[in-house]
Amino acid sequence: MAPYENSTRAIVVCLKATGKSSKEVSAISGIPTRTVNSIYARAIERGFEPCERPMKLLDKHLEDAPRSGRPSKQTNVSQKGALSQDGLNISASTVCRILKKMMEDRYKW
Repeated sequence: MAPYENSTRAIVVCLKATGKSSKEVSAISGIPTRTVNSIYARAIERGFEPCERPMKLLDKHLEDAPRSGRPSKQTNVSQKGALSQDGLNISASTVCRILKKMMEDRYKW
């Protein structure tokens, strides 16, 4: 699903909850019909009650779910400090270059 702001998702959910069709919501919001349905279904899965009056739309109904996958890249400062204490001042780019060279040498055909 394309990333949409929570405010845009709220519009989609409110329009659908008040009886607009997915095609109408798509025409109003510019969001593809399939995505409109996905946003609305997720809100309901997360506890949104479309028939409840007054309507209560909470942030938890609209927010992105946590994603799995590769963790963000982080530099381990403590390891860098330990190398410096041992008298080895080496940059990350130097380590990368050395490792790349080692891999190239190892897998030469």
